[in-house]
Amino acid sequence: GFVLTLHLLMAVTVAAPNTKDALGSHSIEDANKLISELLIEGDIMRFPNADAITDGTYQSEDATNTRAKRGAPVMNAGRWPKNQPIGYTFISEYEEPWKAAIRAATEQIAANTCLSFQENALNGTKLQIYQGSSQYGCSSFLGHSGKATQLISLNSNCTFVGAVQHEIAHALGLHHTQTRYDRDLYIKVNLTNAVPGCEGNYEKLIAAATNYNYDVPYEYGSKMHYDALSFSKNGLPVITALQSEHQNTMGQAR
Repeated sequence: GFVLTLHLLMAVTVAAPNTKDALGSHSIEDANKLISELLIEGDIMRFPNADAITDGTYQSEDATNTRAKRGAPVMNAGRWPKNQPIGYTFISEYEEPWKAAIRAATEQIAANTCLSFQENALNGTKLQIYQGSSQYGCSSFLGHSGKATQLISLNSNCTFVGAVQHEIAHALGLHHTQTRYDRDLYIKVNLTNAVPGCEGNYEKLIAAATNYNYDVPYEYGSKMHYDALSFSKNGLPVITALQSEHQNTMGQAR
């Protein structure tokens, strides 16, 4: 199925750790600091909050009331209809280099999977690609929303091919690699180094939530993997690869 193929496409390790392409970027984590209370695992939106992102009404809540819940594991993601292109449209003004990066991301996914994308499609659910100011971050919902439109927020800090593919993959139903139920065979999570309140971003999913990983091998270099220092409070690794040669290949899109 396409989810399996998409997993394999995201599992691409580039030559240098944490490489960004020519447009440059801050990490997804940095791009989302001002909306962290809205997000699960750093960049996954909860469906009720879409309007707050796009209409400017979002107000930061008291962190003591929100931090504990923002990392709650996400369960089964909605599936997209088969045999139908995934539509997308730009709902804010992007400069052409950024549009080119977004188109390149969809073209690369299409070239390596059974998926196809259609800009300004008339039928089916459309991904609305929104460029807000820096306060609206780089984020996506998980899986198909069942609605006519579905938001992906890509501000100027994260409009490069790897980050775009990361957020599209969330929209198509992929979880973060380090939330796999079997992750303890491959990584050690050092929560003593994590920012207080962000521990929930490292909770594991149950096996059934991800269809037992579709039998895809664990890939340290996947675009869906956190890097070693994601949510670190002290510059020390929150994630340690049990295969040490992979310590610097984690987090290609972040």
